[in-house]
Amino acid sequence: MLDNNILISAVWGLGPYAVGGVITPDTYRVSKGSEFRILESKISKKPVQLVCNPDGGLLDIPVPQDLQEKRV
Repeated sequence: MLDNNILISAVWGLGPYAVGGVITPDTYRVSKGSEFRILESKISKKPVQLVCNPDGGLLDIPVPQDLQEKRV
């Protein structure tokens, strides 16, 4: 059966924390018809994020408190 929707997963920072299950990502189900419309969204608490370290490698840093439960 063809699904006419797109599923988007989003976290602050880089994606490996969403893929690896470290953080539960926000999820959005979007209609891909003639108008893109958000059909459903689930916003999760995201306390940490993975970012690039300017000196090389990656860093695990806290998400600012005011953004932890905001949509990405």
